[in-house]
Amino acid sequence: MYEGHFKDGVAHGHGLQKQGHFMASVASVYIGEWTNGVKQGYGVMDDIVTGMFVLQDSIVYLICPCLSCHCFTLHS
Repeated sequence: MYEGHFKDGVAHGHGLQKQGHFMASVASVYIGEWTNGVKQGYGVMDDIVTGMFVLQDSIVYLICPCLSCHCFTLHS
């Protein structure tokens, strides 16, 4: 489910996307910027399985409690 700004029928601008079942063990939430239906710019994703991430210009930074964070490029 997506809530936010649209352009030409796709997510564009600031928005929130929820995926999965929040009472189950698979769920994620992304709050941030979109360009033509693609996560782009700055945003935060919280995934119940893999943890919390910050997206900045197609680079994803893992936020982890042990402070030994890793980063990798997002491939859509």
